[in-house]
Order: sequence, then C-alpha cells, then structure tokens
Amino acid sequence: MIQKFNASCLRTGAAMALSIVSIALVSASAGGPTKGRPLKVMTRNLYQGTNFDEALAARTGQEFVAAVATTIHSVRASQPAVRAAAVAREIAEDQPALVGVQEVATWSTGPSPTTLTVEIDQLALLLNQLQLLGQHYAVTASVTYLDFTVPSQTEWVRVRVAEVMLARTDLDPAEMIVSNPQGDLFIARFAIEHPVLGTVSVPRAWVSVDVTLKDRMVRFVSTHLDNILPSLHLAQAQELLTGPANTTLPVVLLGDFNTRADDPSDVSYPTYAALTAGNLAEVWPQVNPDTAGFTCCHDVSLTNPADALNGRGEDGRARAHVVAPRRRGLVRQRSRLPDPQQPARQRHQIHSRRRKNHPRSGYRRRLRRAFRARYRDRHPRRRPAPPLRTVLPRR
Repeated sequence: MIQKFNASCLRTGAAMALSIVSIALVSASAGGPTKGRPLKVMTRNLYQGTNFDEALAARTGQEFVAAVATTIHSVRASQPAVRAAAVAREIAEDQPALVGVQEVATWSTGPSPTTLTVEIDQLALLLNQLQLLGQHYAVTASVTYLDFTVPSQTEWVRVRVAEVMLARTDLDPAEMIVSNPQGDLFIARFAIEHPVLGTVSVPRAWVSVDVTLKDRMVRFVSTHLDNILPSLHLAQAQELLTGPANTTLPVVLLGDFNTRADDPSDVSYPTYAALTAGNLAEVWPQVNPDTAGFTCCHDVSLTNPADALNGRGEDGRARAHVVAPRRRGLVRQRSRLPDPQQPARQRHQIHSRRRKNHPRSGYRRRLRRAFRARYRDRHPRRRPAPPLRTVLPRR
C-alpha cells in the first residue's frame, strides 16, 4: 500500500488557502440576519513543511533513517519563521475574531529520544509574530493528532501536529464570549503496513468553540480532512455532521477539507456534496459568483517563484472551503498569497501600497496602533520625578 503515497495522490505544496468570513449572526427563530457588527473568522493551513513522502516510501531501515534526515532538512528549508510572519501580517491586517489553523507542527531534535529540544514550534512562532504586531490572540481549542519520534542518520527527530483554534483576547466580553471548547480525533483514519515501522495510523482531528455575541450564539468548527482516500474523508465529513455540527446552533465549518468544489466528476466531490446537502452552503460562490476563488496549490518545497493557485482543488490535492449556514454568511477570499521567497521588506511595501489607498482599509489606524504598542514595550513611559521641596529649619 506504500505505492499510494506519491506526488499525485498526496497534497502538493502548502495549499496555503486563506478565507475571511464575515458572519451575520442569526437567531434560531429569525429568518434573516441581524443588523450589527459582523464577526470575522479566518482559516489557514500553516503547512508542516513536508508530506513525509520519503519516509513512507522507505523499504529498509537504512533507507528510513536517510529519509528522516531528508525530511527534517526539507522542513528547515521551508522557512517556518518567514511563513509564520507572513500569516501574522495577514491576521493583523484583517483582525479576525477567530482563526482556525491546520497542520500546526512542533519539531524537536536531539542526540537521543530522551534528550530532545524543540527546534521549530509553528504555534509559538505565529503567536510571537502576532504579539510583535500588537495583536492579541490565544489558543482556545487544540487537539494533537500526530506524534511520533524516529531516528535519522545524525539525530533523533520528533514531530507533533495539531489542529488549533485561535481567538482574540482584546475584545470586550460584551462584544464576544468564547465558550465550550471541544475537539477530538476522527474514528475513520488511514492506516498502512510499513516495512520498517509496522502498522502506521494517520488520524485527523477537529476543534470547535461556541461564540456568543450579546444574546446570539454560533458554533465554529475547524478541521483538516484526510487527503489520501476519498471514501475516508467522506466518512470524516459525516462524523462532523453527526458530531460537532449536529446542534441547534447555527454552524460554520472552516478548514482544509481536501475536496473539490467545482468539479462534480472528481472523486472527492461526494464529500463536498455531503457537506452542502443539508442546511449548509459554501459561501464563496454566493458572494463572489464571478470569481473562481482559487485555493490550490504550491510546490511541496515552496520554491515556486510565483503563486501556483490554479483551481479550487485539483487532482485530489488540498483545498480549503468555508461552509456556513445558508443565507447566513459572507466570504472574502484572498487568492494572492505572500511569497516566502520574496524579501520581507519588499512584501510589506507591496501589500502596504495596496492597502493604504483603500478608503475604508483602516491601514493608518492599525499602523499607528501597532507602532504605539511596540514603542510602549521598548520605551516604557517614565513618570517625572517629584519637585524638590526645601524645608527650612525652625528658628
């Protein structure tokens, strides 16, 4: 079964799809959206840095340790810190209330399996970059679905991959309250017999939170479905519908669903059809009927000099969709992503020029806010010294 792990059936590249959703909350009895401030949410696949192709294709122990060395080298070359900074800038630009994050990996290395040191922590990198930009986010729900330690030719390597939901912490509780964090692994999961590792199980996970705005509540679910067997991610989608999405609350599903939304003849389309068969609908074509909304794909090594986004899913590779209640959501999706190979200063200047000319972008206001927060951290305000008082002795 190892032959199934190849470039044509696995997700190609980071598939770093970005979706911004403005959800107009609806009460359970109301028939239309309420008038008020919309709630923005974002979904982002951070990409763990590898597809584990070399390790899964290894036939002998010697081939396996060499493949692990190649894998950790590819992860380091994918510039996790640069990519985390780019994602943080996008979050700071749009300031969503919630962010569903997939493939949040932590890589640790060391001379032995008991003396490992964290080398790459994608969640910490992202949160640190957000803090530098004056943004306030914290983890509200997290489930680790992959955790293994293996040897390479020169060191031991451990990787942990999680599904995470982030939420803003600087909002007034009167505006938004996040509660009831949940998460679990899917029962349906892929497994193979590896000649070196034996039986290898590859689970996936979901996380959810309930968000209350005044007297209305909505459940947000973030997930990353399997990308190998269409029947498997269909079974996982059905678990979503009968699990966290089976509620009387309005539900918004966001994440990396690995389904094709624009081609009914594709083998993954039944999953998309199952998700949208009930009272759920994809919001992108409703709001942007004349725009394709490409979300796929980049090279595995992320070395493509320009965006390779050419479809809403293709050849069974990863793509991200946002599924919301019918007539209850709005979506704005960004098809042009920051290029990690482009110098950070140049990327910032390009995106700044695009933003600041928009009359309602709020660019200058956000820039001032970030500068003030950074200035306060580096130069704490000092109180002036009290004036000297001269006390004359009594005569």
